[in-house]
Amino acid sequence: MGDLFPSPDFDVIICHNVLQYVPDATQLRKTLSDLLKADGILSLMSVNRYSAPYQAAFLHHNLERAYQSLDEQMQRATIFDAPVNLYTAEEISQLLAAQGFSTIHHYGIRCICDYWEDNARKEQPRIMEQIERLELRLTDAFPYKFLARYYQLIASI
Repeated sequence: MGDLFPSPDFDVIICHNVLQYVPDATQLRKTLSDLLKADGILSLMSVNRYSAPYQAAFLHHNLERAYQSLDEQMQRATIFDAPVNLYTAEEISQLLAAQGFSTIHHYGIRCICDYWEDNARKEQPRIMEQIERLELRLTDAFPYKFLARYYQLIASI
């Protein structure tokens, strides 16, 4: 990145659904820090490790797999069949803090939608309105945001 952007050039960086595919979260943290201007904002979204047991139990109906996933730090992506690193929002907030970032807010993304397997009903406008209403209420509510499929951290440096 240093060749493309030799100095901090960005006021805002959106890093969504990248972290889980990067083999070294510490290097990504440093790269983001190097690219962000002072007082810049980082929006980072990634798969939430806490969601793995819920996904296995509710979507795949596999309680044994749910139990096994409680302490896993990696799984395979269904779509890309690639290894996915699993972190919690707290772990990444601490990692960012070590680079001088300050977490402004933590949101839970897809607290309900990813666990409700009835996709046919999700296509019904009234049902989707209800899901959206519930998602918006849970996105920054304790403890629900910690169980969402994804987390979003807003941080500054």
